[in-house]
Order: sequence, then C-alpha cells, then structure tokens
Amino acid sequence: MSKESILSEFELFSVGQEGIGGWLTEDSDDRIFRRLDTVENEPLTKVQLNQLLAFGHEAPVSDGFFRYYWLAASGEHPYDVTKLTGYDDAWFDSSAIMSLAHLRLGLHRLFTDSLLYFGNVRTGYRMLRSLTEERLGEFFLRRCFDTRQIRDRGPALPLEPIPKDDRYLISEMACTSYGDRPETPGELKDALLEALAEHLTRGGKRISIKQLIEGDIAPERFEERQREFLFSADDVLEETVSSVTELEEKYERVAERFFEARGKALTNTEYYLSMVNDLDVYVATSMRTREDFRHMASVCEKIFSDEQLKALNLRYFDPTLSAAAGHEDKGLIECLMVKCAKPPGGAVLLQRETIGQILGLAVPEAVRPLRDLTTDEVAEIFGIKPCTVLDWLHRGQFGAEGVGWYRMGRRYFIRRDAISNPLPSSAMRSTKPFALPRQPAVR
Repeated sequence: MSKESILSEFELFSVGQEGIGGWLTEDSDDRIFRRLDTVENEPLTKVQLNQLLAFGHEAPVSDGFFRYYWLAASGEHPYDVTKLTGYDDAWFDSSAIMSLAHLRLGLHRLFTDSLLYFGNVRTGYRMLRSLTEERLGEFFLRRCFDTRQIRDRGPALPLEPIPKDDRYLISEMACTSYGDRPETPGELKDALLEALAEHLTRGGKRISIKQLIEGDIAPERFEERQREFLFSADDVLEETVSSVTELEEKYERVAERFFEARGKALTNTEYYLSMVNDLDVYVATSMRTREDFRHMASVCEKIFSDEQLKALNLRYFDPTLSAAAGHEDKGLIECLMVKCAKPPGGAVLLQRETIGQILGLAVPEAVRPLRDLTTDEVAEIFGIKPCTVLDWLHRGQFGAEGVGWYRMGRRYFIRRDAISNPLPSSAMRSTKPFALPRQPAVR
C-alpha cells in the first residue's frame, strides 16, 4: 500500500500537531510507511511498534498498553469495544497487530478514551501509555457504571411542562422586564406607554412595537435596556398599535404567558432541588436569544429521549425549564447542581460558558463547588516554578484551552479535574507529595 493510501486510511488520527496525533503525517519517516505496507503479511509486534513510534518522535508504549488496546477487548470498559467500526474477534487471539485495520482499531480506542477522560489525545496518550494492563483495567473499571441499577431507580416526579416557544420568558431579562407579579409590572410596559404617548403627540399613526422600543421616540432613560426589552417582547415586535388600549392588550397577552411560564419554572426548580442528591446530569449553557432557548430545549429533548438513554430515567437539569427568585439564588442553585451532578452524566456544557459558570463568581467561597487553581497554586502543589506550569499548559498537559484551562485577563486558571497522576516527567524530580488543596464542604 502506498504512503498516500496509508495516510488516507489513518486521516482521522492525524490531527496535525505534536504528539501521537502527529505520528502519521506527510512529514513522517518513510520507514514507518514501508513497515506498515507489509503488516498484512508480517504482523507488527509491540517492539516494532515502539520503533515506529520512535521514528515518529513519539514515546514508546508498555507491554500492558499494547495488550489492552490491540490484543484484548475488555468487557469492563466504559463502552462496548466490540461495537466499534471494523472490530474483528480474530485479532484478539493474536500476539501482534495483524493488519492496518487492526492498528486503526487500537488507535480508535485510544483516541476515544483520551477525548472522553482527558480532553485531548496527547494528554491521554501520555497518561496511559506507560501503565500496566492491570492499571489500565482498574482505571477504566472505576469509570464504569451499573446500568441495571441506574435503570431500576425508576423515574423522578414529572416536571411542569412549558411550551418551547415560551421558555425564553423564564429568563432573568424577561423577569426584569415584566416584573415579579401581575399587580407590579416591570418597566417594559412603562417604556412602551411613554413611547406611544410621544408618538401620538407627534401625530403618528400605527407603529410597530419594535419601533416603540428602539426608535427615536423611545424614552432615553431606558436606552441601556433596549436589548432586554427587544428580547422580552420578541413575540409581538412586528405587531403594530395605534392606541393605548391596543398596546395594553398586546402587552398583557405576552405578560400572561410570562407569569404562567415563570410560575411553572419556579415550581420545577423546587422539583430539581428535591432530587439534587440523585441528579445525574447538569446541562450548563448560556442562552441569550429566543432561538437559543428553542434550540437548547430541542437538544435536551433529543438527547435524553433517545432510546439508548430513555430506559435509564436519567435525572437531568434542563436550564430551559427552571427559574430562580433572583440572580444570587440562580448562581447558588447552578453551582449546587454542578456539585451534585454525578457520572454517568456529570456536568455537561452544551453551549459557550459564562464567566459566572466558569468561576462561580456570585457564589460564596464556602459553597463554591468548582474552584479552579491558578498557575502559582499548581506550581506549589508540584514544587516547581510557575513558568514550568505555563509551559505544561501550552504543551497540552492540562488539556485544550476552554476544557482543561482558561485565561482571565493576565491570569491563567486550571481546572482541578485536569490535574491528575501520573505527573509529567519534569515533575518527577520534585520530592513534594502530590495533593490538591482540600475543598470546603457544601453544607
């Protein structure tokens, strides 16, 4: 098989960067391709694989790693290895890699495991390549769950249903626009009435509600809240009015739906809190438009109603069905949900994060569930210099940016779960014991 054909066969595993993802590229040593070309007739042993890895400037693998990924199909892996594309039982009675398809399957497993449990392939390979087969088995066994036990828990109490088109009304922006109670309406109504009065005073005729909010007749004191008002009145923006009575009728129509949706969302929050100790999945997201709410509602429905998950009765927090009395309550509840969500789901990010969700800024230190670590704190843990931590960070030791670490201004923050043994080789010289700072308990 030609070099071009081999590269095409392994295109999925060539990610154009240093590490195992850059082992097979156009620039790889020709000896690698010449040996792979003969693998169908001359099986590739572990020793020879390590030689090919060395030709590609990659670290070797242990005997246990080679057996685990190419010569065994453990039934105690988090997913069913036999379901992977190209799986062949015959390969697991051998002592070497029998074909390119066999090599591809092992890489498929490695890349999948690395992305699932380390955030990127390079870090996953570094962490796993030197482990024994027994250690690898223990590592993944701890990440397996008894699906029968999960299924037998049964369903939780049903939530209050809210139409997808009305879920944007449970947002904090809508709440400040419409107020807490019907008898104490928010300032959206005042802004609309003032703008309409000005328009009629000028002799104006019919005008759209959108023009009342963002036109030159809109009250200056509400100028900074135009975005909020446009979001909250999305359902009637293109409708026109010519009188106060007509405007109030259209406003009340949406306000009535708002108070109904908000009441149900507050009730749902109580349901979520009542099962917080049994919560499986917290869905974190940032929804800024009505379409964001529609999309997120559809995504949650599609994922958790799938036949492969439906029978498990997973308890998941749907952010489009829950509201809180205020911003502080919302921050506390979200952090509690993240803290309590446990595998197999855990905390899942389906959209871009907000600063509050990353850092828990509105949450007191005593109940902050996910306090990330600065580079100075990580350096203290390992007994090394902060500049070394920055080097690890940019080399992918803690995963990809936004996954294992992030930057706020001039400071770097590293997620606690991105720091794990075994340590990078440069840290092995440290005699300081490895121990993360203890987190305060949630009471």
